[in-house]
Amino acid sequence: MMSTRSLRFRISVWTASVTTFALIVLAASTVIYVYFEDLEAIDEHLRGEALELAADISHDQFEPEDFQEDEFEPWLGLALLTTERQIIGRTPSFPSPVIRSASGFEGLRFEKSADQNWRVFVMSSGEHVIVVGHNLEEFRDVLLDLITAEVVLLPFVTALTAWISWLVAGRSLKPIRDATAAAAHIGAGELSQRLPTSGNDDEIARFTEVLNAMLERIEKSYLQAKRFAGDASHELSTPLTVIKGEIERMLETHQLGPSAESGLLSAQQEVDRMHQIIDQLLLLARFDAGRSSPEKTTFDLSAMLGEMAEDVDLLSAERELTVTANIEPHLMILGDPSQIRRLLLNLLANAVKYNRDAGRLDYTLQASGDHAQFIIRNTGNPIPADAMPRLFDRFFQVDQSHASRGSGLGLSLCREIARDHGGEVELVPDPEGLIRFEVTIPRVHAAPTAV
Repeated sequence: MMSTRSLRFRISVWTASVTTFALIVLAASTVIYVYFEDLEAIDEHLRGEALELAADISHDQFEPEDFQEDEFEPWLGLALLTTERQIIGRTPSFPSPVIRSASGFEGLRFEKSADQNWRVFVMSSGEHVIVVGHNLEEFRDVLLDLITAEVVLLPFVTALTAWISWLVAGRSLKPIRDATAAAAHIGAGELSQRLPTSGNDDEIARFTEVLNAMLERIEKSYLQAKRFAGDASHELSTPLTVIKGEIERMLETHQLGPSAESGLLSAQQEVDRMHQIIDQLLLLARFDAGRSSPEKTTFDLSAMLGEMAEDVDLLSAERELTVTANIEPHLMILGDPSQIRRLLLNLLANAVKYNRDAGRLDYTLQASGDHAQFIIRNTGNPIPADAMPRLFDRFFQVDQSHASRGSGLGLSLCREIARDHGGEVELVPDPEGLIRFEVTIPRVHAAPTAV
């Protein structure tokens, strides 16, 4: 379907509009030119006839009876009058009212009688007044034919111009369409791709080359940042493991005072939190690199969520939450069980963490077409509208007062895991005003088998 907002459409419309305007100006100019040129020719002819008639009269070579001869053209009118404006003789086709009306003037003028229009020339010649006229009906018919031809041809030429400009614009903009299609597939994992070049030495080719050079710089910067994140996370894991081991060894000696032991326990918690952040960063770096989990099997998602129910109850007991679970049995999916467990547990933990005391937590697993749909709702604080677009951004936290309780990587990791399995995680409006997340993952209809 043709888009009225496309550049190709606008080029065609503008070209057709400019062409139509130019044709209208040209047609009007042509009609005006033809009108005045033919009128000038008629005027010259009338003067010539008047002078010729005056010459014949002066040489006694013309009699009033000569007006009755058939040698005159039907569109030509001749009349001879006295100085008192009495008609001496006239051609039969020349109306008397026109002659009398024109005889009171000298020179050229337009006259009209009944349904006829005349161009008349009047001159005095001695004792006579000569009136010469030209019937303008044929002149008018020529102009009408010209105008009709132009009106008929104008839409055809406009349509032809629009069609040709559409084809030319389409051919000219093809490199841009190809580049747009290629750019639409370039993501974080496909920065090595480049936009196709037309091979022409024109502005579009130059623009494509500049974009490809920019993509190359972006790819280099991105790879450097990704390698740094992965390397830094990997390098930090070892010293953190050593620190955690040393803290545990010191705590096991039971030779520390209460203050020192409390400080070491706090440090141990922070080390565990840093381990969790590093683990999440390493996993995100792997997803960024396009390396999905190789350990994908077909397993029962319903059974996994059922096993996690006890963990949910333990998490929610301290907050005195009312938990409601509705799990449709035997929903099978193809995926990495450990990553799917991480996704579900992360959402469930967030629903507990950011809930209110004695609040409500509902989660449902159901079939939705060819997908398994996991819906989790809780009575947490409403999420501000300006925070919703950034909710899945890395390191973003809605409530900065809770910054110490999380890393801001959980939801982004959940989305990466879901997308790695062909699914999606979304925050959706809830009819009851609860905080509602929905996870959809393609399901399979097969017995559990390893891939």
